[in-house]
Amino acid sequence: MDNRLSIVEKVFKENVFNLTVINDFEVKDDFIAGKIELISRTKPNVTFDVKVEAIYPLKNGNSESISFVNVDLKQYAHINFDGSVCFHSLSSSDLEYKLDNDIKALLEWFHKYYELEIDDKHFEYLFYSKLNKKNIFLFCDSDFTPNKEDFGFFYYTKGYSTEKNNYLIQGLKSQNDNSKISFLWANYYSTFKNSFKGIYYILDKAPVYHRNFSFNKWTDFETVFNSNFLKFLNDSKKKLEKKDLIEGKFFVLLLGYPIYDGKINYETILVDYYNLPVYKGDLIDNDVIWSKTVDSSYDIFFGRGKLHNSLTESKILVLGVGAIGSNLAESLVRGGCKNVDLFDNDVKEIGNICRAKYNFFSGENYKVDELALLLTSISPFVEINKFNNAVIPLNTDELRKIYLDFFDKYNYIFNCTASNDVNIIIDGLPIKSQLISLSISNNANDLVCVIGKGNVYATNSKIYNEINQDLSDLFNPQGCWSPTFKASFHNINVLLNFALSNIDYKLKKGLALKTFMLEVNENENYTIKLKD
Repeated sequence: MDNRLSIVEKVFKENVFNLTVINDFEVKDDFIAGKIELISRTKPNVTFDVKVEAIYPLKNGNSESISFVNVDLKQYAHINFDGSVCFHSLSSSDLEYKLDNDIKALLEWFHKYYELEIDDKHFEYLFYSKLNKKNIFLFCDSDFTPNKEDFGFFYYTKGYSTEKNNYLIQGLKSQNDNSKISFLWANYYSTFKNSFKGIYYILDKAPVYHRNFSFNKWTDFETVFNSNFLKFLNDSKKKLEKKDLIEGKFFVLLLGYPIYDGKINYETILVDYYNLPVYKGDLIDNDVIWSKTVDSSYDIFFGRGKLHNSLTESKILVLGVGAIGSNLAESLVRGGCKNVDLFDNDVKEIGNICRAKYNFFSGENYKVDELALLLTSISPFVEINKFNNAVIPLNTDELRKIYLDFFDKYNYIFNCTASNDVNIIIDGLPIKSQLISLSISNNANDLVCVIGKGNVYATNSKIYNEINQDLSDLFNPQGCWSPTFKASFHNINVLLNFALSNIDYKLKKGLALKTFMLEVNENENYTIKLKD
């Protein structure tokens, strides 16, 4: 510990022109503590209590194990609940190097957010004095933006629950003009059936003391709520039923307030139904119990990784949902695609599970039914239609027209059937959609992606003849079935997602999609080569 202490003292006392140590560092229990002052040319100087934990320079989970605390700075950006500066610097096992970088991060915060008071338009989550973490309310974008001081009822439905209860906020109904606002979940999640009811109020700003430190007393809302809403809150017992109570005791107050670019953020409060916080038109000095509320809007949901808009905003048909199609469908949905339809008449067999997006638990089931359930469990913004059909030969003009009308509803058709018969049938239709045919050779040594229509069968056959794949090592299932190709789940997915990444790249760059193949080389390492 003495060696650690000497390093800490040395780094803090090095020649930093606007930092001085005013209380020498010392060992206290299992941490090192001291006090520093930062000198400003434009504003009053600021002191910080410094605490260096025993595990430093490593992090404590996701949190830094060093803190710079001043509880009088809570009005400034990026200050934590305990008054510590919120910052993140590079990880390092070298104490001196890490500490030097953390001091630089502190000085950067001091200049940007204390001296210059820069507003970087970054939304900061509220800090709550009392937070109920068992009940979680999810909201997304809505079809209309509510007006300031609007109030009324809001409706929510219960989602999946284990130790925590998850609720989806469905809509608002104004008491001012009877107008309705709906939250834009996909149809599978968007319902008022069996919904619960609470009340809502739209504020003109966040309910905070400082930048993001939430109100903790009901009396803090005295200058925020108007008299009409206070009367509405006072009469809430007459308007809500006991079935609307959480834990048999609380009803929910939803508060909305503007944050940036016209967007509304929401917070929830649990209100004691039997002890209302309002009496004769005045608020009572009781504690506020906040509940966890999460913005699950599309742009946040897919903010960490989304496919190009030309895919996500398009109507997509996945034709064939076996090993290739089921995995592709999941990648499309996880990439933010909003309309993905499934076409396949096959039943999931036990042998399908190891390399496709199906599970043993659900037993024998139609593939489109099980896959649709999986995809809707991933994204609350995807609309899925299921077609439990087979592609059949076009032996009449009427049938040709039915198929053509059906296919032309889509912007993209991913043909994942790996069927020559289907390729021939599709070649006979003047489809307007962008057709992308995907297939994988035996042992996943190659992936072939044929772009376009009219010559899928010929192009696919020509490429596979050139590949000259080994067909002596096929898998022969039980019963009277044709042998099928071998390929593991991970090998299929690495090729499939490589192919999807190539398609997405071309769309982002505005480049024309062209037929290509991926070739695996396993001579020394596992490498993939793309050939246009």
